[in-house]
Amino acid sequence: MGSQIIQWFTQAPLKDVVSIASVGFVIATFLTMLCLCKFKKIPVTLQDLIASSLAASALPTALVIMFCAVDTSLLYKLGGLLQIYIAISGLVLAYVSVSAVIAPLKK
Repeated sequence: MGSQIIQWFTQAPLKDVVSIASVGFVIATFLTMLCLCKFKKIPVTLQDLIASSLAASALPTALVIMFCAVDTSLLYKLGGLLQIYIAISGLVLAYVSVSAVIAPLKK
């Protein structure tokens, strides 16, 4: 069973691997955060759990985007999977750039 899973991951299209990894991160983060908060008696809302889980789901895609910076042919293999994350990356870069330009004016 384990070897079949490894074989599928090595032969599956990259888009499918990233999607499944993202779902795995969502589930693992949700359950881990829920258990940790219950164990440490930290109050946690469903919204907090969902926000943390969704943030964790972007980690596999973030790694792929970093690899795409080195090998742009990966962008073609992933199709539309990265469009939203590329847009978010652009927004973050624009925010950081504008904040750095305006920073001296705030003094």
